[in-house]
Amino acid sequence: MANVVKRNERAVAKDPYIERVIAERYRLQLQMARGSNAHVYYATDIKNNSIVAVKLFFRDLESDPQFVARFRQEVRMTRKLAHPNITRIFDYGYDGERYFIVMEHIDGGNLQSLLKQEGALSTARIVQLVAQICDGLEYAHSQGIIHRVLKPQNVLLDGKGQVHLSDFGLARAVGNTGLTVTNPSVGVVAYLAPEQVQRSALTAATDIYALGVMMFEMATGRLPFEHPSAIMVALAHAKDEPPRPSAFNKNVSPALEQIILRCMAKDPARRYASAAELKEALLACLSNRPVLQPNPATPPKQVAVQPQPTAKQPAEQVSRQPSAPVQATPAAVRPEPVAENVRQLAYNPPAPVAAKGRVENPVIGELARSSATSNKGKSGISTKTLMLVGLPLLLIVVAVIVGLLVLKPGSAQSKSAQGTKAGGTLTGATIWRASDGPVLVEKDLLVGSGATLSIEPGVMVRLGTGVNLRIEGGTLQAIGTPGNPVVFTSAQEQPKPGDWGGVLVAKGGTATLAQVEIHNGGSAVTPLDTRRPAVMVADGRLEMVATKVFKSAGVGLVIQNKAAGYVTGSTFSSNADPQVINESKSFNFTANQVVKNSGS
Repeated sequence: MANVVKRNERAVAKDPYIERVIAERYRLQLQMARGSNAHVYYATDIKNNSIVAVKLFFRDLESDPQFVARFRQEVRMTRKLAHPNITRIFDYGYDGERYFIVMEHIDGGNLQSLLKQEGALSTARIVQLVAQICDGLEYAHSQGIIHRVLKPQNVLLDGKGQVHLSDFGLARAVGNTGLTVTNPSVGVVAYLAPEQVQRSALTAATDIYALGVMMFEMATGRLPFEHPSAIMVALAHAKDEPPRPSAFNKNVSPALEQIILRCMAKDPARRYASAAELKEALLACLSNRPVLQPNPATPPKQVAVQPQPTAKQPAEQVSRQPSAPVQATPAAVRPEPVAENVRQLAYNPPAPVAAKGRVENPVIGELARSSATSNKGKSGISTKTLMLVGLPLLLIVVAVIVGLLVLKPGSAQSKSAQGTKAGGTLTGATIWRASDGPVLVEKDLLVGSGATLSIEPGVMVRLGTGVNLRIEGGTLQAIGTPGNPVVFTSAQEQPKPGDWGGVLVAKGGTATLAQVEIHNGGSAVTPLDTRRPAVMVADGRLEMVATKVFKSAGVGLVIQNKAAGYVTGSTFSSNADPQVINESKSFNFTANQVVKNSGS
């Protein structure tokens, strides 16, 4: 007990919510976990002296009309779930500052912690755990509820080894699929099904896929697709066949391997049609009976998902008073805090091309196809996949990276019927949407430390003469889709040499460009560099995928020696020679095309 008090004393100094009473009933005593949109606290229900877990959502969500509209509907639906393998929801509401959910407290950690401690698990242990997950999923699916963000962090384990699934439906309530805002390189993208990546309809088979990824991880101690970029991982889920688990753990039986790969079939119709069917296959695997294989002609189980409210059609407003709570079971022992651990990914990047000096026409035609074959590495993601970036998933990635942050006062922009005007210094988080019309940048735009600029598919950014977009310490996420790219171009009707400046990434800033078109004349007015690049990376990080850079004059891309990141599947077209200059030993430039042209 003394150790618990000491932990609480330390927590009080760091967390202002410790010892605060929520809704005049729940006293927060210890922060157990930190998520992308909420913190989870160990708490006491002072009315009946029982131990509960309280999920306290971030305050900025109360200004998000979509969250407010979804919150009550989603929680009300999931609160009806009553199953031994699903965490109970006792209460929920809004206490005047933050939305909250009161849940059953599970003393014992989660599957992520178990995998970190033990690594690969035996077949018997996998079946014992996954069979319980299947029971919980089968029940939830029968009630018309899909989990959507099944991952090891959401699989809680009590002291007796019983599984409790948590966070059903909450992904839709917060408006994303669970990718963390603070760690966009990993997050739940590791468990996304192809249909989530491609924005297709979700069924029970979506949860089956995520469970297949989890089984792969349980069997091998690693994920099937590992890469520091969430975009690349999502691409692999959509296009690449998963590696065989036995390639990483020779003790994985052929029967279990067959089950895992079936769960991870790209086509939902080829997965197990239900969680119950998957459980039967696992039990057969354990007892050495013939493994039940799903009938490809049998469609996956259709789950009748409740219609989703929108900001224009809001659900009933959440009351400031909590709902009538369900009685919680008192607990006598105070648990150890649960920590959400971030997995360190093993990544073996391809060897850089022309690590220092000038890059001149590095990969064209057959060379590109040869590179796509030869660069298949231990990361589990092929260069071919990096080229296949024409996917609607990119909208998901950017929306989740930006998360639930909304445009804050002080952002250097204003909106009108003709579109958005921007310039100066951005603060907080800013989103440019196609529905708001084109963006006119009239003077240099600075995205400084702590600021985030997200540009959604279909946005046209028009920059004035000599204007630069400067990512200096902040973050730029410009991600389009096939046929609907993000476009950077001149404010002039006919772009020509001497128009807008370029994109600068410096001072530790980060820029992700995917499915982007950059039309740049090559400014001679206020150039970023004497070589007049369209994009220049100084001491920052650039991730460029499937981007086209058109130049009338000057260099398309300059990578200085302190730069980090990669460019892949992109095209540079200009009359300059060379068009790409790479001075960094740690920057990867692979599978790109450099075309001698007149630019645009």
